[in-house]
Amino acid sequence: MQRTKAQVLSKTETAREIFRVSILREKATRDLPKDYLFRFLRDPDVYPEFLKLCLEYDRSDDLSSYRKALLMIVKELGPSQIARDSGINRVTLYRMLSKGGNPSLKNLVALLRAINLHFWTVDGDFIEIRERALKRNGEYHEWMPLSVIQRLRRRRGYY
Repeated sequence: MQRTKAQVLSKTETAREIFRVSILREKATRDLPKDYLFRFLRDPDVYPEFLKLCLEYDRSDDLSSYRKALLMIVKELGPSQIARDSGINRVTLYRMLSKGGNPSLKNLVALLRAINLHFWTVDGDFIEIRERALKRNGEYHEWMPLSVIQRLRRRRGYY
């Protein structure tokens, strides 16, 4: 029995596809429709990778992509359960993650703890070392669509 494209993807590749479709607003493929991809946001191995991508590549002043990603995850995991676990009112949870919302650091930390995540601070040196390692190993940025990565791998070129 042949495996489908979705069964072949790693957790990181799945997170990259969700990022591509939901945040970059690229069209979903026939093999990986939007509703199918979003179900993976329930997976505790996938949603941290997705959130890392959203935070790392969010260029907005108010972290709108990151808040949107958090809201998507909250919806998939169940807002009532997340509200109970975080101690944040469900309405407050939706308001702070909605467009124009402004979550306090206290609420953001409580929300992240409820989904079993933590803040981590890195400096510029860490990012430079990571970028050099990616280039040296022939790896690609997480936000790059799989189709581009596959094309680059076939050519064995440098991105």
